Amino acid sequence: MKVLVISLVSCLLLQVMADDFEVATVIHPILSNLKEPAIDPNFGKAMPAISSSSDLAALHVVQGMVRLATSWDFEAYRHFCAAAARDPDCLMAYWGIAMSLAGGQHEFFLQREAAIGRMLDLVELGKGVELERGYAEAAKKLFSEGVRASGKTYEAVSKRFPRDVFSRLFSLFLLRDGYDTFGEPRLGQQKALEGIRELLALDSENVTVLSFWVGSQSESLMTPQKVKEEVLPIARKLVELKPQYPPFRLMLAHVEARCGEVSDAVRSCQKAIQLFEAYQESESVTFYDCESLIRARVYLSHLLATKGLFTEAMEVADDLAKMEIRADRVFSKGATMLLWEARTLGARITLGAESEEDFDRGLRNLDLLSKDQWFQEQSLVSEYRDSLGLCLGIRKAILAQDRKAANQLFERLLVRAKGFEARRNLASKTSSYSHWLRALNTMDVLVAEFKGALAEMEVGATRTTAINWYQSAADRQIRAENLLPPSLPYPLEIRLGKFYLFEGKNVLARNVLDRVKERWPNHIGVLRLDHDLLKLEGRAHDLEEREAQIRLLKAKD
Repeated sequence: MKVLVISLVSCLLLQVMADDFEVATVIHPILSNLKEPAIDPNFGKAMPAISSSSDLAALHVVQGMVRLATSWDFEAYRHFCAAAARDPDCLMAYWGIAMSLAGGQHEFFLQREAAIGRMLDLVELGKGVELERGYAEAAKKLFSEGVRASGKTYEAVSKRFPRDVFSRLFSLFLLRDGYDTFGEPRLGQQKALEGIRELLALDSENVTVLSFWVGSQSESLMTPQKVKEEVLPIARKLVELKPQYPPFRLMLAHVEARCGEVSDAVRSCQKAIQLFEAYQESESVTFYDCESLIRARVYLSHLLATKGLFTEAMEVADDLAKMEIRADRVFSKGATMLLWEARTLGARITLGAESEEDFDRGLRNLDLLSKDQWFQEQSLVSEYRDSLGLCLGIRKAILAQDRKAANQLFERLLVRAKGFEARRNLASKTSSYSHWLRALNTMDVLVAEFKGALAEMEVGATRTTAINWYQSAADRQIRAENLLPPSLPYPLEIRLGKFYLFEGKNVLARNVLDRVKERWPNHIGVLRLDHDLLKLEGRAHDLEEREAQIRLLKAKD
């Protein structure tokens, strides 16, 4: 009897807490100035039926789930909030809010915590069907135990409900484990790829499945030719199915860039930018909540540099570097993308240049805004910015053959790089951790590259160590990932190829060049190096062909 009374009291307390809940606690104030997001009647195929007292709320949940699965978290969040506003007892609305706000300590952290709490309370009250409660348990595991525990829970849900596509996709996504050092998929990655292939075979028109396939393959280490054969057709199909959906245009640009279809990628990027800008205007959304627009502009600048259109690339980079950030939105996704990727872009582009004028332009790009706009107290990015400035100084000293100045600046860079890496624990607790890791890799690559460049200025045996350092830099350079281009817009193998060429070791230079062409088949630096080597080899026909290829690549779209 005592146990029954305690149980009844607990249920009453839980009901009182639920009745006291205010939906506003999960809806960030910035959404109050926005209209309710539009419903796309073509979205929602193969999504589960949603338990709700409001048909419109259920429809918003489905719309949110599609956007969550197709890399548009903010729009997903808007739809889930619209659902919660129309039905405060809709379990899946709070699941969706929590999932669309996953990540580090971002500015929507309090709303996510409130949504998790509400979701768990509704589960305790018996809201939702078994499938939805399984989703809620998986979300709970994600925030309490981590990615793998959550993936296992989604996997269990998908086995109980084999017709539910979304739980299967989420389990495959969360349980993937990447590629080994030889570029081969590990066991979890193999299962993910096989699972998505099975779903594609069942429904080749489902944009959610198609998007997961492209996303999973675009992070692989497959060659450009294989990407062209296996991934590009699917990315193009997504655009054909949803031509006005900007995330698919950006995804297509990413895949085309990986294939070496640089001019096509530029056009896709420009279209993505147009669509994101139109979305911003129609929905009154700012760049703080449309980080994909910043991402697309960063990608466009990188692609223009890849084509050899340096002036045009720097114009895009300068425009991005001039964008100011409000102090109260510094932890937004858009501001984070702007700080780490866009404002450092000009420096990274000019690091691949050859003239003092270009290096100076990169330094000016870093100084387009006052230092308070780098938010030194709130972000670690200013340390990255200063390190890139030192790198440009080293470039200038090497160009001037000033070994003393180059070595002095390099020693300062080593100190900064060591200090930057020492911030790992602090960085891991921030919303910009993935950007910090990308910056750390960039600095590691540059340190190895500069060791090679400084060794090349020496004589005798010391000079030959440049080979090992250049190769080390090339091995460390990460590929395009997460819908972002490589952080340095030039392959480090170019340095090694030029070294061999200068030494008169044409066969070794050709070996390096043939390898790098597999990854960067249409990069202006690779083609120019190939041009120089073909000239030395006396291959007149191939030389003419390469000159035509360079002219075509440099043509403005």
